[in-house]
Formats: sequence, C-alpha cells, structure tokens
Amino acid sequence: MRIDMTLLSATVTLMTVALSMTTALAAEAPAVRKEKVAPVVTFKAEPFSLRDVRLLDGPFKHAMELDRAYLLSLDPDRLLHSFRLNAGLPSTAKPYGGWMTPGHTGCAEFVGHYLSASALMYASTGDERLKERATQVVTGFGQCQEKLGTGYLHTKPDNFTTRGEAPLGL
Repeated sequence: MRIDMTLLSATVTLMTVALSMTTALAAEAPAVRKEKVAPVVTFKAEPFSLRDVRLLDGPFKHAMELDRAYLLSLDPDRLLHSFRLNAGLPSTAKPYGGWMTPGHTGCAEFVGHYLSASALMYASTGDERLKERATQVVTGFGQCQEKLGTGYLHTKPDNFTTRGEAPLGL
C-alpha cells in the first residue's frame, strides 16, 4: 500500500488545527459543571494554540502566505456593502461579484467565512492587519444592527428570514 505523504501531512495538519480550535473554544467557554470526569481514553497528544505554531519554509507556509495575501486584499468596506444597504446606511464601496453580488443568497455567508479565516490566520501569524480588518467588519456589523434597531443582521430585509420561520411558528 502506497501512502501519499503530502496528503497525509495535510490531513494531520487539518486535524491538528481542528483540535486546537476546539480546545481554544472550550477553554474560553464558561464552565457549566464543576465535577471532574475521569478520562476514559488516555490522551496521546496534547492540544496547543495556533499561536504556538509557526510554519517553516515549504509548501504549507507558501500556501498560508497566499491565503494571508488574499485575506488582506479584501476591503472591509466592500464586504460590508450589502449589509449597509440593507440597514439603510450609505455605501459608496463597489461590491464584489460572485458570492458577494448584492442580492445573492450567499452574500452574508462569505463575510462569515472571511471573519473565520481572518481569526485563524491572525492566530497563526500574529499579523495585526488581519485583526484590524476583522475589527472593521465587526464594527460595521454593529453600526448596521444599531441602525436597524432589532439586533437583526443580514444582507436581506428581515422578511426574508421570517418567510422561512412563519410556518414553524417561530
């Protein structure tokens, strides 16, 4: 049996990232129960923070640098365009196309993916520019929510989601 070491290495890397994210989220979550539960399985690996890992030169670091450059190429004002218009706020930004085309159902999802990717890349690199841009987007979200006054946040009017919720009696 022949094993593709690049694929195996990528799989291990992804599993490690998933484990560290889960551990980081669990560490930040408030404790619900104070009783200790004995482990059923002995740990063979210890979780670690993405802040504790830096890639060496090679194909994985190259891929990470390309991803970072892409994230930094995205303009927060352009990402917020449809959210601002939906909230009745002005936007002079030129909207992105594709999934970010105003009116496209995946428009809001893309911005969520952007924020997740930026947070992970910031944790992996410590690049403050990523944190600043993500903060700009989150601040823009807050301005939209404040303008709407309902806590609702989307690129579509509120009746867009209520059409799906109404049959459920929510």
